[in-house]
Amino acid sequence: QLQLGEEEIRRDGSLESGSLSISASEAALHMILLDKLSAFRARYPGVHLRITNETTPQAIERLRSGESDFAVITAPLLTGRSLQQTELLRFAEIPVCGPAYSEMAAHGCTLAELARCPLVCLGEGTSTYAFYQSFFNAHGQPFRVDVEAATMDQILPMVEHGLGIGFYPAKLAAPRIGRGELFCIPLELPVPERAISLVEDAARPRSTAMKTMREMICGKG
Repeated sequence: QLQLGEEEIRRDGSLESGSLSISASEAALHMILLDKLSAFRARYPGVHLRITNETTPQAIERLRSGESDFAVITAPLLTGRSLQQTELLRFAEIPVCGPAYSEMAAHGCTLAELARCPLVCLGEGTSTYAFYQSFFNAHGQPFRVDVEAATMDQILPMVEHGLGIGFYPAKLAAPRIGRGELFCIPLELPVPERAISLVEDAARPRSTAMKTMREMICGKG
């Protein structure tokens, strides 16, 4: 049994085996994590990966409970002193619409005009909802979600079919805008940038797999 245990430790240390669990928001998954996971998997095929795709608050909760080794989330989000955040990249979101609102895309609009339109967004309890509620309210405008999406990936199809206007990362929306399936609405007041951050429990020991994945995510490996 000792020999088996020593062999298992050796294999974990050399990344021939072991496991890694990461909780990620959808924006984080699409904008940074998928490429990093692909590179990690190519180098260390023996490590079992478990990726959960969740809202930012859910990802943080899984990290706090020890169900995940890391959380890669869309900031800003207050995580408390026990968790350590490392910003990975910043990105811009834009208002997008389908053909039903293409006239607005041609002329642009103010935030007040946008607030009177039906909006498609993630629901309350998500960092995205809190971000846009704060953005609208800070400029004296109400924020009302008319069509609540359960996941970020639902927003573009809903917008494309005329259910309303939604905010989406410019980089991810660009292919559909280029094909003429969606339109960007020029907004008089630019939306503040958001960030993708790696969140970890600083008090938790890191396995070899955790250290290696962290270096790759942070661009050091």
